[in-house]
Amino acid sequence: GWWEAGQVCHDPNRSSKKLGDWTCTCPRPTSGAAVAGQAACVTDECAVDCGTCANGTCVDAGQVCEDRNTSAAASADWVCSCVAPRNGSAVAGAAGCALEECGRRCDTCAGRTCSDA
Repeated sequence: GWWEAGQVCHDPNRSSKKLGDWTCTCPRPTSGAAVAGQAACVTDECAVDCGTCANGTCVDAGQVCEDRNTSAAASADWVCSCVAPRNGSAVAGAAGCALEECGRRCDTCAGRTCSDA
């Protein structure tokens, strides 16, 4: 049950006339809630409000963080991606970003008239 999953139960109205309004909430750093049942907990390792998570690593490097698998059982699978016009990504760490001046991702760069060696 919810108690085995470490979830917190809250009954906002304890009147016998108001049944089935209780909620289960997932413990941090997971998130999720459900009314009258066990919640499906997810872990977004890039969540800004998660003190033990990845967002700071990516943001500090000027990159974007994405957690492609938010299952509570999945960890260290987040990805830092470079911001255009730079290219690159890395799993569970800051990416090595390269500037591809002739690439299509750069609106202000050299385009197809050069070769970036």
